Amino acid sequence: MRGPAKCLCLVVLVALLGGCTKKVSEENAKKVQPGMTLSEVEAILGSGRKDGADQYEWTTEKGKLRLGFSNNKVTRIEHQGAPRVLTEEEQAAEKARSDAKWAEQKKDADRVAQDRDRINALNDVYALLFAAVGAGDRLPANEAAAAASPLANVNKGMDAIRSGRVVVRWGAAITDDVWAYEKDAPTKGGYAVGEKYTLAEKLTAEQLRPFAGR
Repeated sequence: MRGPAKCLCLVVLVALLGGCTKKVSEENAKKVQPGMTLSEVEAILGSGRKDGADQYEWTTEKGKLRLGFSNNKVTRIEHQGAPRVLTEEEQAAEKARSDAKWAEQKKDADRVAQDRDRINALNDVYALLFAAVGAGDRLPANEAAAAASPLANVNKGMDAIRSGRVVVRWGAAITDDVWAYEKDAPTKGGYAVGEKYTLAEKLTAEQLRPFAGR
């Protein structure tokens, strides 16, 4: 008898395991109502998988059914649909959107990096000019005088001036709001430094125009 009994136990075990993985019909899932006990729910759906304290989960034909219990009664019912598989066209469209978003983010990052270089260049020019202030509290009279600044070979201010990227108002009073500005700033707006802007600040063309050419 031990042989047949052992086989019977295996059959029962397989049946129970099969019941645990069997999908619940949507029709039965809709029968569950708040206030039902766990035993009443299991009489409709079979045993569920415990998913945290006082929460059980069943696999349905269309996804997941999660029930929350309090005092052994249903207090929360959540239906989660199975994720839909995207078509090839939808996958291509999603990739295009992702690529476009990445490209825009890279463009923004490049723009920030470019602005940082511009800001650093103007700040270097300010430090260089401040260290080379001449008699009468005026900026250096020309590029050669600026090159005599103690910082001429320390920072990149002279490189920005010599390349023409930054225009200096040679000989201007150090009390002037603007000492130097980016080449196109008087027409397009850009960064500038001076008595008022000891750290590079982005100004409009209108703000810079009174200082251009002076």
